[in-house]
Amino acid sequence: MSEILAIYLRLSHQDDDCLDESNSIRNQREMAVKFIDEHTDLKKYFVCEYVDDGYSGKNFERPAIKRLLADVKKNKVRCIIVKDFSRFARDYIQAGEYIEKIFPFMNVRFISINDNFDSTELGIGDTPDLRFSFQNLVNDFHSVDTSQKVRFVQAQNRKIGKHQATFAPYGYRKDPEKQGHLIVDEEAAEVVRKIFSFFLFCGNKEEVARKLEKAHIPTPAEYMRKKGLNYSWKYQKTQGTWSGAIVGRILRNRMYIGDMVSGKVEVEEISSVHVRQKPKKEWVIVENTHEPIISKELFYQVQEYKKKKCVKDMHIKGSLDSPIKGFVQCGGCRKNLVRRPRRNPSYYCKYYYSQHHDNCLSHHINERQLINSILTVLRKQVKLVQNFHTLYKEKTSHKKQIKDKEVQDLKNLQYYIQKVKQENFFLYKAYISEQIEREQFIKKKQENQIKIEKSENTYQRKLQNQQSNFQEIDMTFLDVLSESDGITGLTRDVVEKLIQVIYVHPGDKVVIQFGFQEQRRDL
Repeated sequence: MSEILAIYLRLSHQDDDCLDESNSIRNQREMAVKFIDEHTDLKKYFVCEYVDDGYSGKNFERPAIKRLLADVKKNKVRCIIVKDFSRFARDYIQAGEYIEKIFPFMNVRFISINDNFDSTELGIGDTPDLRFSFQNLVNDFHSVDTSQKVRFVQAQNRKIGKHQATFAPYGYRKDPEKQGHLIVDEEAAEVVRKIFSFFLFCGNKEEVARKLEKAHIPTPAEYMRKKGLNYSWKYQKTQGTWSGAIVGRILRNRMYIGDMVSGKVEVEEISSVHVRQKPKKEWVIVENTHEPIISKELFYQVQEYKKKKCVKDMHIKGSLDSPIKGFVQCGGCRKNLVRRPRRNPSYYCKYYYSQHHDNCLSHHINERQLINSILTVLRKQVKLVQNFHTLYKEKTSHKKQIKDKEVQDLKNLQYYIQKVKQENFFLYKAYISEQIEREQFIKKKQENQIKIEKSENTYQRKLQNQQSNFQEIDMTFLDVLSESDGITGLTRDVVEKLIQVIYVHPGDKVVIQFGFQEQRRDL
């Protein structure tokens, strides 16, 4: 295979990159192609593009950059071309590590067109000049500053009810004439109306899903892909099948009565790829921002019906003749087993009969057998826990003190790492104002880099130790079991306090998941 000349292109939709035409993917591509045409020594390579469209440069959690670096490690890539340093990475520590150390070691030439940088112009043992280091440092600080500004703008847009998500919710599409506004997609909106009507008629989300499946109506994910949208559904295995969960999300979505709902999730920290779900009270809801698909009367009628049905189901689940109803799931598809309330009640998986899943329970399992198996496991737990419980309580206080100290140590390390990173910036200012010499600046920068790497390694090690050493045990479980002289029968109260879920697998294998462990028993 020919050696590769890699053109790396990146555009971030989370900062002001997307507002600058010079940073567009098309512009970056044209600049790189023109540069190659003007340098005959580059025409011997096989040109390959690596494109990350819509990804931040603050970290390396980008699919194309991962493929590029993997090809570098396989010794396939001989040269990398970018428009400027910020396209490759905005984190100056990571960018410097690759450009100054890893790429030269792998004999990979690195070219940044706008920065007039070509690694082949460096002599043996030379390092990039201060202009290179400072430019990456500026990119790093610029990225953080821009992210903060973007967060502020997004918060303001949420307050006035602008739609900011990548895709419009099912039943709507983005207004091409007004940014942040939604208009009705009549084809999908008609399906939404049917879902609300079907549910009021039958009162069962799974039944509504079966009606939609029988009518061969595409799911929201399939519909978007059919319309040519590059929609990525996180539940890939079920994106082509209607389910009660999909129907439920539509039934409780206030967007369908014309209200804008946003701010459901937030990035944990600037440049992080991790997000957290925010509690409902923190959501931002602005009323009457777009045309409704469902009337408010119908929407709240459905919500009220669901609430009453939930209360009714809870009452049924709590009946004494069925202490485990609602806790028993199929070990294959992980759906609730259906209870057949006869003289000798039993459970079966309705999805085995509708979908013929190989790992689903294929027959009925007797409820009395299941309860006896659970009782046997619980009695064993009583014997194990009673002796352990006293010792556990004695050690809890001491372990909490150690945990609190570990948490504080992690915070101190984070503060120290940030402080050393900022020190590099102030060192450069001292150098250009001639307060320190060039050699002193380079030496101190290298020392700081060693401190940062050492502290980051220590942070990761302490974090892993904390997570493995301080796993909380469910005290409710221990309290109930330790105070029991013996469990003579299975009550609803015992099940709710001790058991999370009961999985039944083919072959009548039962896995009981408690607060902190699982117990398996064959019937």
